[in-house]
Amino acid sequence: MIASTLFAAFALVSTVQEHRPPVFVELGFDEALAKARAEKRIAVLDAMTSWCGPCKQMDATTWRDAGVVKWFADNGLAIQLDMDQHSALKEQLAIKAFPTIIAFRDGVEFDRIVGSRDAAEFGEWLESVRAGKTAKERLAAKLATARAAGAAGYAVRRALVEDLAFGGELDEASREYLWLWTNAAASGRDVAGERHAMSYGLLELARGHAPTAVEFRKLRDALQVGVSGGRATHEVLSDWIALNVIVGETQTTARWAASVADTPAGAEALRAFEERLFDVLVEHGQWHAAGVCLREPVKGVKWLADNLGAYDVAPSGKSGSIPAIPLIAPGAKGAAGGMKPAIPIGGKASEASAGDASKGADSKDESGDPKVVPAIPLTAKPAVAGMVPAVPMVPGAVARPSAPTDPLEIARDVRMRLTVQLRDMASNRYAALLAAGRDAEASSVADTLLAAVDDARSRAALVAKSMRAGVLDAQRARHQAWLDQAAQ
Repeated sequence: MIASTLFAAFALVSTVQEHRPPVFVELGFDEALAKARAEKRIAVLDAMTSWCGPCKQMDATTWRDAGVVKWFADNGLAIQLDMDQHSALKEQLAIKAFPTIIAFRDGVEFDRIVGSRDAAEFGEWLESVRAGKTAKERLAAKLATARAAGAAGYAVRRALVEDLAFGGELDEASREYLWLWTNAAASGRDVAGERHAMSYGLLELARGHAPTAVEFRKLRDALQVGVSGGRATHEVLSDWIALNVIVGETQTTARWAASVADTPAGAEALRAFEERLFDVLVEHGQWHAAGVCLREPVKGVKWLADNLGAYDVAPSGKSGSIPAIPLIAPGAKGAAGGMKPAIPIGGKASEASAGDASKGADSKDESGDPKVVPAIPLTAKPAVAGMVPAVPMVPGAVARPSAPTDPLEIARDVRMRLTVQLRDMASNRYAALLAAGRDAEASSVADTLLAAVDDARSRAALVAKSMRAGVLDAQRARHQAWLDQAAQ
């Protein structure tokens, strides 16, 4: 969950890119192919979008790598085209994901890769194109070597399986996933954790490849008897839950959870899988079971509320961090607790430091908004010792083509999305806790939300989810008061 949501946040906040990597030439598609053909060079198209997180990551790293730049100086010609602005070309080249990077020799497509690559991987691909070998041929050779190594080849096969799926080798990808599932102990990781980590990649494969769905449904069915009879171990339950995700039958998990929620052993099992079950149970309307599965319901809401701003760090101007969310000075009305303002907008980031960041903290623009922004470092590591990384779990945060590009507008957009996420998390937990008869904890969740975002939308969200869960009468007086406040 954390990895995927961090990616979503990255995809949203990295919409600001001051300069295109200088390795790209400013030519149209046909012009670039003609020029490369005339100069006997390899043309490479980076088919991307302005809102694609992995594309921006490559812009900041791979496309600026000295080795990659030298390769193009010696052998190639690179162009970067936004597919939102070149829809006909996108259709012509059958581009379905971003980034898609296509190499052309003598004006004809020779090979393509899909997805982000670091400089080493990308350089290896470029060299293989120069040598006349396709990525598919290289992948087949690597896979054959890894298969010959048996269990010792697990890590390599795990790394290659997504490339098989991306490359359209669905039968091979299915075969590999089955082997990986069976041999997960060779990974050196917890078997249940490793299988869970595979589940969402497998879900995508099973959706478009019926044989995969059939094979993994067989695995799921083999565990069903033990689960239904209440004899399943933690490891078996973990696999069964993951397999229900893979075959697209999470409603089966929800029905099981509802059937065991009121037994001590069942409640313990639900809480053991809280992170994997809560959203599934809410999605399928099993509010009582969702409330039972929560271990520390207030803690998660408080964490997101406390990190609604960002990190306590001034913008550095370096790759890996960009100006982000407007921050109200500590102590001011609506301020997030424990956070300090960063440098004034328009100040020179290179001259700022965390130590003098509070200068100008009280300065405001003409609308009364604070003129300060912190930065969100695009890393899992906190920028300041002791700070909790703010990982915005924002549904649908892979930004739209219409995403703002002005830093302050991006800041407000991110703040809005984080606020929506906080409301959604808190209101779901509030309703689920009421459904499970945990009224005191439900009230604490609501208080935590309203302490951070005390507005009509927050109160309306709490009431709306209570209605959906069928527990509107649980705190009728408070719900009526919230509705009255929202109406004013």
